[in-house]
Amino acid sequence: VGSDPAHPHAQMPGDGTTELSVDGERGGMMAVANGWPRKNAQGECTDWRHCTMLLALLDLCELASYFMIEELHVALEHTMSALLSPSSCISMWSMARERALSELDDRCKAYFLEHFRQCVEEQSFKLMPRQLLQEVLQHGRLCAPTELVMQSLLQWAQHNAKGGKSGHSEAERE
Repeated sequence: VGSDPAHPHAQMPGDGTTELSVDGERGGMMAVANGWPRKNAQGECTDWRHCTMLLALLDLCELASYFMIEELHVALEHTMSALLSPSSCISMWSMARERALSELDDRCKAYFLEHFRQCVEEQSFKLMPRQLLQEVLQHGRLCAPTELVMQSLLQWAQHNAKGGKSGHSEAERE
């Protein structure tokens, strides 16, 4: 890894480093993220490594499940859960749902419910699939002021009424 700029986990000047390691003796997995993900002034993720690593972890998790390697599957879901943040929660939740990763799905949902205020401030909230939003609104553990919930729902609806993508198909919109 070191300073080889061609390596995806290389330390670049001014960038954080990212490392994923599996400890065979203890069966653990650890993701180290230093100064990552980077965001611009609009709060958008500018570090492609974050997205790349998340997709790689999801792919590995899906393969571990397919090949019935339960310890690896659990370790990968735990690692992805540790990477949850307001900026990653909705996309990770959507991908977990698409890939039938039920434990990660549950963790993302719990994170969103617990960090509702921070998650709805993210641009990704406007792109949240309708099914996930409905689950949040119907859940008994949503602890947020009614005004915030209504304002967020209105922003989501306005964005999606203008032809924005909300994770549902064209047939559902008609």
